Amino acid sequence: MRVAVLGAAGQVGQLVVAGLVAEGHHVVGLVRRDEQAALVSGLGATPVLGDLEGDLGGVFAGVEGVVFAAGAAFGGDPGRIDRDACIAAQRAAEAAGVTRWVQVSSLLADRAQMGPPFLFAFLSAKHASDLALAETGLAWTVVRPGGLQDAPGTGLVEAGHGLPSGVLPRADVAAAVVATLGAANTRGMAYDLVGGSTPVAEAIAAL
Repeated sequence: MRVAVLGAAGQVGQLVVAGLVAEGHHVVGLVRRDEQAALVSGLGATPVLGDLEGDLGGVFAGVEGVVFAAGAAFGGDPGRIDRDACIAAQRAAEAAGVTRWVQVSSLLADRAQMGPPFLFAFLSAKHASDLALAETGLAWTVVRPGGLQDAPGTGLVEAGHGLPSGVLPRADVAAAVVATLGAANTRGMAYDLVGGSTPVAEAIAAL
């Protein structure tokens, strides 16, 4: 599958790119700077210079699936990236004939009032774009990971709905996203993801 990764140079995005390439997908990674392009190219993907808030028609040309792994930097405005730019990208993808969309959201995005106050704007922005995605004609999945760790991946997770707070390595989030892309049972579904005791592939298949 030809897959575009938005946020390809991010910490999770890089791992998603590497995982998709390892699975044999042709990956296009949206990046903003030349040094990011070199990084994505080194992972075996085709970098495309552009801006998430700009025209994405060229990024989506010939693309069948999209992974949205972008997000506002800490202290930035999540309304611009996590909500507005994400929703605009969904619409552009649909107009370009993309069929599959996997979106990396956040645990508690659907329960923002239960999260810490300093994350309320971030969680609310994520939830708005998650809801907008469900209104598109895309075959969509929303992945809501818990707190992200830099530790090596364990390959073991818990995936489900209404899960309590939890953490997991970024590598395990990426592995779940890659597995989700090809998992027909996850289409039209949002699910929570935290560290657990079930191998990633089994956890996704059981959803």
